[in-house]
Amino acid sequence: MEPARFIRFWQELRRRKVIIGIVAYGASALVILEAAEIICNAFGIEQVPKWVVILLGIGFLVALVVSWIYDITPGGIKKTEPLEELELPLVSKKIKTYRLTTFVSVIFIIGLLSFNIIDNAKSRKFGRIEKTLAVLPFTGKLLPEYESMVFDYIGDEITACLGKIYTFKVLPWRVTCKYKKGNKGYNKIGKELNANFLIDWKAVEIDGNKRVTIFMFTTEDEKLLWSHDYPLEDSWTEISTISPEMSRSVARRLKTFLSQEERARIDEIPDSPRASFIAYKGSTIAQNALYLYELGNRKTELSVFDEAIDLYTQAIQIDPDFAAAYANRAKTRSWGIYTGYYDNSHLKKCRDDIEKSTSIKPNLIEADIAMGFYCYYGLRDYKNALIYFERALEKKQDDVDCFFYLSLVYRRMGNWEKLATISAEALERNPANALFFTNIGLSYDYLHDFEKAIECHNRAIEILPEWAASYNNKVESVLMLSGDTEKARAIMEENIKNTGDNIYSTLARLDMYDGNCESALKSINIAFPDNSPPEGDLILQKAMINMHCGRGDDALKYYTEAIDYYTIEMRNEPEDSVALSVALSKLGIAYAGTGDKPKAIKYGTLATEIMTVEKDAINGPGRLYDLARIYCMVGEYDLSVQLIEKLARIGSSFSVHLVYLDPDFTRIRNDERIIQMMNQVNL
Repeated sequence: MEPARFIRFWQELRRRKVIIGIVAYGASALVILEAAEIICNAFGIEQVPKWVVILLGIGFLVALVVSWIYDITPGGIKKTEPLEELELPLVSKKIKTYRLTTFVSVIFIIGLLSFNIIDNAKSRKFGRIEKTLAVLPFTGKLLPEYESMVFDYIGDEITACLGKIYTFKVLPWRVTCKYKKGNKGYNKIGKELNANFLIDWKAVEIDGNKRVTIFMFTTEDEKLLWSHDYPLEDSWTEISTISPEMSRSVARRLKTFLSQEERARIDEIPDSPRASFIAYKGSTIAQNALYLYELGNRKTELSVFDEAIDLYTQAIQIDPDFAAAYANRAKTRSWGIYTGYYDNSHLKKCRDDIEKSTSIKPNLIEADIAMGFYCYYGLRDYKNALIYFERALEKKQDDVDCFFYLSLVYRRMGNWEKLATISAEALERNPANALFFTNIGLSYDYLHDFEKAIECHNRAIEILPEWAASYNNKVESVLMLSGDTEKARAIMEENIKNTGDNIYSTLARLDMYDGNCESALKSINIAFPDNSPPEGDLILQKAMINMHCGRGDDALKYYTEAIDYYTIEMRNEPEDSVALSVALSKLGIAYAGTGDKPKAIKYGTLATEIMTVEKDAINGPGRLYDLARIYCMVGEYDLSVQLIEKLARIGSSFSVHLVYLDPDFTRIRNDERIIQMMNQVNL
């Protein structure tokens, strides 16, 4: 275009006020987009609808055409007359200045529009990516004057606050604690955790001034998306006062619009950060004690439950309206009752704490969970335990802990269909907890899905390779699946390599399954020397091995010792308890070993009457299996086979492969019913 023509065209645009129209429309469009975003945010809509942008684009074209054709005058809207051929005037300095400012304004508007378009493109990208986040642990040098639990509290608090945003899938804090060494990159951690975003943080104190800097990275390309530096006035426990603003910032950066409910949840902070931290310490101590107990460490110092309760009490003294502290103190008491550390006199204290927590804060999820444990462990009221755990899950629908608690109750009740469903849902949420995984594996054993059980035990081993219980549970699942003792031995070799556990009692059992008496005697004598403190199960195992190895006198000696041991146990156990039923079953087996048939059947039967399958679907099948063993040992083969058939029909940790492995059942292996069961398993 020739210079003269360009100047004429530019003057025509100015005369028709097209430039002013474009600038005005662009500014109005930006205002409309911002207003639409605010309105969408208020209604929980993640993005401005596309039709709004399309309409604004069409409006731009219409505004351009209309501003060229029409003009607004004091006399109204009139059609703009074309410019006649006139000699071009000289352009004054004033006109040049106006032209420059107009040009700058246009460039500015185009820049704003471009930024908005790019920002929307990023929003669409984040909208397509699942917002799975994980908060990393503190990897810096711990300050000597602070306990490490303070920094665990910071990470847990950040995790908890982000978890209040429903759109986010925030991995449990315990999942990331294994990365404390800080020797892995964000990309590798993201792949291991299946997380798309990582929250990292640093804690620094200089001249008494504490600061927490929080970062958010993408795991795909390790790009820093956001960071902010937060000063803390007095204590590290004040992290709870900044976590709401941090959560809102993360949500904004990930283009996540928060509902009014989410905003209210995020803004809930403890009245006393100090009380909150003390309660956190109590919770950590109690959970660790229960965890070790469930892992099989029955020598755990359970007096730590007293320490945990004392910490909750301190928190309540600081903040008398701390509802969650009352609920969690009640939960800790119920765990103490379960482990046998507390007696039933603590039940009233549990109930009082739960009632106090609900009086302060109705509909508290922690109170529902505490009430569930109160019913489950304290009252053995499984139906009501189910109600309270389900109520907790309704309030927090992605809480994997609630799924796990429900699986325990369904298994105890023998509701196998619901157990299968709830176990699958728990696995979908990746509990990242070895205890959870191996317990779900045990549930699949009761469902006779041994392959799935082995998968769960493998996951538990991956998470906590130094824990022996997962290997032992995997051995049982392998034996029930295939009766393959070679695979079982390989698992035990892995066990001793990673845990240093005493595996000789299991090796002795595998030796007996293989008919290797010499090795079995050697292993059991290592596991249980004659001068060791009495342990009922090992005494019985030693008796059985000696009996099947043709050493009758030694077998009789150990069976007699087992009778003495379990007679004392029977008298010391509470009435109608699981422990009493176990003692009676084992006493029956010991009497069967000595040839006292009437007493053997008497005690074995009494155990099944105390602990029926209908009453306890976990321990009931075990008592039936013990009675089947007793019947076979005393020559009541038909009754033994009948019980074996029942165990195969109901939910139980049993497989017919065990009949062909265990020498106590040798005499019923050729029974047609047993052969038929084995043929069905091998199909």
